[in-house]
Amino acid sequence: MGSSKTISSSDIKRVGLLGLGKMGAPMAGHLHARGFEVLGYDPVKAACDDAAARGARILPSPRAVAERFYAAFAARDWQTMGALYADEARFHDPVFLDLDAEPARAMWRMLLERATDLRISARVLDVQGERVEVAWTAHYLFAKTGRRVRNQVRTHLHLKDGRIVRQVDNFSLWRWSAMALGPVGWLLGWTIFVRGKIRDDARAQLTRYRERLKAS
Repeated sequence: MGSSKTISSSDIKRVGLLGLGKMGAPMAGHLHARGFEVLGYDPVKAACDDAAARGARILPSPRAVAERFYAAFAARDWQTMGALYADEARFHDPVFLDLDAEPARAMWRMLLERATDLRISARVLDVQGERVEVAWTAHYLFAKTGRRVRNQVRTHLHLKDGRIVRQVDNFSLWRWSAMALGPVGWLLGWTIFVRGKIRDDARAQLTRYRERLKAS
């Protein structure tokens, strides 16, 4: 038979409060006085200010986090983008497939440092609790072929404590390869071979880039 572990109140060090109104703010103050780290959010600024004065740490709204991430992207600010990932974050897209936080941060830094004539536009489509859906478009020059790319992406962000813990980017890899690689991508971009080559090349570039960062 498996054993079970009983969790006591002494095991709990952090408490999150969604809503900091007439009951939430006093509760935040009481918990803070008892030694708990209190995280909270409320759409009303006055409620946030009251809770903050009582010791709570106010988290940005999920929408605000998403908007800040893509504003930083448009400004080529990889530092801010990386800071918005939690240390346990995971990233997935059709090229890199699955990355944890550190490689994901390096990936954005690499792409932004190498991007030519980059323009980013983004808008939040939906917010459900701590999940945000974003539609964004990247216009840039693909350096390897000199071809222009207009990549349309649909992103799902999952947040926790004001940071991104999971990001899933979806776009058509065949459409991207047709724009970036030209006729070869248009004809063969749907094949397992070409998709695998794109992914292998991207992974190899990221590995070399991370090695250079560690050596510098």
